Amino acid sequence: MSEDNVSYNNIVYGNLMAIVSIGASGLIMIMKIFLRYYVGADYYTAWMYTPILIIGFVFMTLGAFVATSYTVHSNARFVS
Repeated sequence: MSEDNVSYNNIVYGNLMAIVSIGASGLIMIMKIFLRYYVGADYYTAWMYTPILIIGFVFMTLGAFVATSYTVHSNARFVS
């Protein structure tokens, strides 16, 4: 893997991390207010669980990026 690929992947990963983190933070901040008006009273307590799900989404997204990069740059010895 060349140095250009490494620096490109680092830049893309940094930008992805910034976008996903800012988006997740914004969602977490507005979720309680949003759910008050969007769902019925029986489902309002869902706001307590949404931060855990959103943080899980952040880690899943970043992990998928790393896994894709690993798959692309790995040794293709299993390919026929």
